[in-house]
Amino acid sequence: MHRRAADARLGTARTAARQVTARTTHPTAETGRPGDLVKRNFIAVRPNQLWLADLTYVGTSVGWVYAAFVLDAHSRMIAGWQVATSLYTDLALDALKTAIWCRENQGVAAGAVGG
Repeated sequence: MHRRAADARLGTARTAARQVTARTTHPTAETGRPGDLVKRNFIAVRPNQLWLADLTYVGTSVGWVYAAFVLDAHSRMIAGWQVATSLYTDLALDALKTAIWCRENQGVAAGAVGG
């Protein structure tokens, strides 16, 4: 209440932002969580030794945008990514495929023709 009174004195108005969240998962009791394969040790001594993946979503004025990223733990650079307007099953897999393709084709000029 004090903040509203102070805002009124200063001539500023604050509106409560309506918080809307996307429901990205629907967990069930019988679904187990995947194991922690790296035991929270996110250190890699060489490139491509350990890749990390993440999914996130951002609300925009026209709806939700979902993004999947694959990061190289050694360089801390994005190795692959994929963005979509719907959270489809293979979004993370598409980001992984992009990362693999980029690593396999490093140094290849875009549009290069073999011969």
